[in-house]
Amino acid sequence: MQGYSTDDEEFDLGIRCIAAPIFDYTGNCIAAIGLSGPAIRMTDEKIEKIKPDLLAVSKTISLRLGCKQ
Repeated sequence: MQGYSTDDEEFDLGIRCIAAPIFDYTGNCIAAIGLSGPAIRMTDEKIEKIKPDLLAVSKTISLRLGCKQ
């Protein structure tokens, strides 16, 4: 499991996104946090640069909600 998902203009033409799940104290996914932008600016390189911070934030929120992961 990679722990994140991307949208490469599948939902809206010209928009790319990256998102990560947020888990509660039971380990269930209850939300997600994501970033979206124009495909011209949300390059593969930009997504790779954003990914570690996005994953860190989703983990911090999950831990504060009691997730044990």
